[in-house]
Amino acid sequence: MNAKKVAPILLIAVLAAIAIAVMIKASIDGNQPKQPSGAATQEQTGQKTKREQQPQQEDQRKAQQPATQAVPDTLVPEGMSPDEFVKKYYDAVVKKDYQTAYEMQPASKKASAGLDTFKSTQESYGISSFAVNAVEVQGDSATVKASLNLGQYGTWTSIWQFSKKNGRWIAESSRTGMAQ
Repeated sequence: MNAKKVAPILLIAVLAAIAIAVMIKASIDGNQPKQPSGAATQEQTGQKTKREQQPQQEDQRKAQQPATQAVPDTLVPEGMSPDEFVKKYYDAVVKKDYQTAYEMQPASKKASAGLDTFKSTQESYGISSFAVNAVEVQGDSATVKASLNLGQYGTWTSIWQFSKKNGRWIAESSRTGMAQ
């Protein structure tokens, strides 16, 4: 992969990380403007103090983040193989059915990012097509590799790991990166 294709991706990732960090810091700090000397106090204007605002800000921050409680395992539907599951996932992504794709992610992915973050990430990738390239099943574990066409960003590879528990496949993890 040449630097001309990598640079825009890295720039987008850095800018997104900075924007998220600024938003988080602003919501944590309360970001109230400084009052000039001689200005009315909060008590005089009826404004809430920073301490009184914290519960509301905490509620807003929680709404923006995924739940931290345990997310149930992502089960592959009965009768569906891991490679068919990965195909169904990327079919949903290509069709921009982000709700379906989000629910099909491994539990660890759903626990680390909400639907809105997932949607914006997928839209920025711009996956236009995909192909399931390799499937390896060894006993109660399976690995599925897929190639993703990201248009101007080239071809990327996604690797999914599955385990079988009580006769059901579970999507354990997935990672995506530039094809080597």
